[in-house]
Amino acid sequence: MIKKFENDLLKLPNATLLGSDDVEYIKLSNGLLAKCHISPYMFLAGNINDNEINHHFDDKKEIKLFCHEINFETFFKLGWKLSPRVELSYKGGEINHIASDEINIALLDENNFQNCTWYDFMLTIYKDKSSFLKRNFGFIALIGGEIAGECYTCATSNEKAEIAIITSEKFRNKGIASILTKCLINECLKRNLIPIWTCATENIPSFKTALRNNFCIDKYYLHPHNKVKI
Repeated sequence: MIKKFENDLLKLPNATLLGSDDVEYIKLSNGLLAKCHISPYMFLAGNINDNEINHHFDDKKEIKLFCHEINFETFFKLGWKLSPRVELSYKGGEINHIASDEINIALLDENNFQNCTWYDFMLTIYKDKSSFLKRNFGFIALIGGEIAGECYTCATSNEKAEIAIITSEKFRNKGIASILTKCLINECLKRNLIPIWTCATENIPSFKTALRNNFCIDKYYLHPHNKVKI
């Protein structure tokens, strides 16, 4: 039965996060809970009862949970917010990107990573810069020596790599997101990894960028989290 729950965990959205070093697996009476100690992410397969929720969930801390539909009602009744999201995967082959004289593309490394917009956020998932760069890779776009955009994997498994991307507000509408996405897609394919994209359904620019770059919708899902009370 545990093996079944382990397989069910891997079918959840964002399951690439289960490849990190800080995951603890907790056996439940009729399920399995995977808890990331550094980040607020938790994954649930099977069922969880009230006593197990009280024991394993600290309501004073932010929790972002991935679980199957059978548990949505339980957490909704606890006052958690159920945010609609979408997961897509890349279905094409290697692609060319249009070069730009204005935009320079550089590999993500230990020197430029700390200047990235999402540096602090990524360190909430990985304990330090070295841990992140050991597992992930990506690119930055530079305009006039300033980081205009960043695109890198934020979680990788043996088969998949989830993409994180953001463009600086002052440099938007220059095609930077698509250029960076194409660069990272090609790098993922070289490493025999399937690129994965997730975003909130209301994040239309992110959604459109994925669709324009040959990502196809795999699933829509609800993401329970306790950060915002209803």
